[in-house]
Amino acid sequence: MDLFFLPPVHILLLLCLVAFVAGYFDAMAGGSGLITLPALLLAGLPAQFALGTNKLQSNFGSMTSSIVYWRHGLIYRQTRLWMFPIAFAASFTGCYTVLHIDPVDMSKIIAVALVIIAGYFLLHKDKVETAVEPEFPVAAMILAPLIIGFYDGFLGPGTGSFLIFIMLHFFKMDYIHSAANGKFINWGSNLGAVTGFLIFNKVYILLGLCMGVFMFAGARLGSWTAIRHGSRVIKPLVVTVSLLMVAKLLFQN
Repeated sequence: MDLFFLPPVHILLLLCLVAFVAGYFDAMAGGSGLITLPALLLAGLPAQFALGTNKLQSNFGSMTSSIVYWRHGLIYRQTRLWMFPIAFAASFTGCYTVLHIDPVDMSKIIAVALVIIAGYFLLHKDKVETAVEPEFPVAAMILAPLIIGFYDGFLGPGTGSFLIFIMLHFFKMDYIHSAANGKFINWGSNLGAVTGFLIFNKVYILLGLCMGVFMFAGARLGSWTAIRHGSRVIKPLVVTVSLLMVAKLLFQN
């Protein structure tokens, strides 16, 4: 396989537009794979190359939004020093595993989990959008990035929504800090997964870089939108992304 493969120009432009839109929404609520992965498969990429290329371009989005959130002082030290490296290592392990065995069909379990998350966000009382000192239980700081990181490298659907839910519920963060710290952990898991896909030559590098530029632009705009509007955009987007993911998982089965 030519690792520097590019599709015809009109398909490439469509994929780049898809990456921009995905980056915008992913910065606030996760779910970029809901848009970009089906697009890559429809473009004719083999499944493992679609997964690897998707992880490469999604790194641009998670990195960009993470940096924007960091510059605005929204990323906690515990997230940077503990959860990011754990997510990286766990995701690399998940990627290595999925490249050597067929993943188990967990779509129904994931769908139920996403329905629960959507319900939680619909019923959850909004906190005042001010910086509140969160809680950082040691067990949660280890287990959350370990489990979600492995899951992201192994399967991945709903990772962004799961992380925002975890930050909000288990670490007692408000919406904007949940989105920011969840996205930072997601950057770690994306980086771990793409490292694995690159080692095993399962990435169309040039295509991933082209889409990544547009993902970068979308993520930057999306993270600014989240910082400006907080829970007014994050909450409904997480609910929408979760339910769309449920529909996709059930439809494909």
